[in-house]
Amino acid sequence: MPIDLTKRLIKPETDSGELECFLSSSFGTSGQTEPDRVVHGSQVAIEYSKKKKIKKIEWLDDAATGRADKLVQDADVALYGDFGKEIAQRFFFAGKSIQGVMRIRDDFQIAPLPDESPRPKFLAADHPGLLEFSFRKSSHNPIEHYRREAREQELKLVLRAILGPGFTSRSKYLKHEWVHVKTNGNLTSEYCQIGYLPGDLWKTKDGPGFSVNDTWQTVEKISSESYYAMYGGGDKRNFVVPDTFEQSYEMFNSLLEDDRGQFLRSAHWYKTSSEVFHSSRSLAYAVLVFALEALMPPAQEGDECETCGIPKRDSIGQRFQAFLDTYCSGLPKDKIKEFASMRSKYVHGGSLMLSDAEATGFCFSAPLNAERDHFGVLQHVCHIALLNWLHDRANS
Repeated sequence: MPIDLTKRLIKPETDSGELECFLSSSFGTSGQTEPDRVVHGSQVAIEYSKKKKIKKIEWLDDAATGRADKLVQDADVALYGDFGKEIAQRFFFAGKSIQGVMRIRDDFQIAPLPDESPRPKFLAADHPGLLEFSFRKSSHNPIEHYRREAREQELKLVLRAILGPGFTSRSKYLKHEWVHVKTNGNLTSEYCQIGYLPGDLWKTKDGPGFSVNDTWQTVEKISSESYYAMYGGGDKRNFVVPDTFEQSYEMFNSLLEDDRGQFLRSAHWYKTSSEVFHSSRSLAYAVLVFALEALMPPAQEGDECETCGIPKRDSIGQRFQAFLDTYCSGLPKDKIKEFASMRSKYVHGGSLMLSDAEATGFCFSAPLNAERDHFGVLQHVCHIALLNWLHDRANS
């Protein structure tokens, strides 16, 4: 008879991802023979609800109750034990050179890389920088890895949402591309893995474990009005942040769990739009719409239709316009209508941007220019809407 471990393993503070990580790494093998049931090591079965949440956890071998008790004890230590914090080092890229340091308490730090680290040879490029952040340690290595990765992903999404295109990061998925390689003066091609290796990093650390260097200057802050203008900070040669950065970051930390998840989903789509831009302009546009719609409230039922008696609901287009009216109040009405119209064309596959549908080459035309401008404006609008939604929700 299986032993129900659900209440012993799942607590109000349990992170289901961490628990799944613990269980799957505690046994040699895992398998799934049913759509909503996973078995680890022929010992533990996890049953999932239709909403993909953990519904039940069972120990299958009732002759080994001692091992079941040991599993619960190990889980308590690994998931909830206090083993302090550690500082992780990762990399990010900015549209401008990172020359200064920015520290938010013992939470995270942005800093320059050593002079010996590889850098682009021109200004309009991805300039590498160092991102250091704290995460909770665990007695269980896979959980520690999970926490480090989860914190990195969340932090990079938040920084992208606040800083916009000035902050980018590479996909977490490995990717290869054909690249030009110059050997002995001859240009050839190789299929290479995309990645960045900075070489040796800073050796001097402070008490919590962040890198320190006496020569670093503080990252410059400029007015939020200038930073969030359409091409704000364009006259700055180095990486800068808005003077409201700390305020926006603290507002994110103050969000309730559901609002936090909603904001991160939108930030994911906002970031993804730039990643797919060189594959398809139409897809990049549609993904920006996804980012906006992730923040929109659900449709509300209104009066019943006089003919069929079914409650009326605003169309998605109407709600899209209403959302932009609220969170981008300075946007002209005709521009909002234009976005709503284009949304329907690209999201539902009824049309493609000219740059996707035609071989444009070096063509310079009014329609293509208008298309580029249109995308740039929507990208900017999406960024401003994300921030305004964040500030509005945090203050509500």
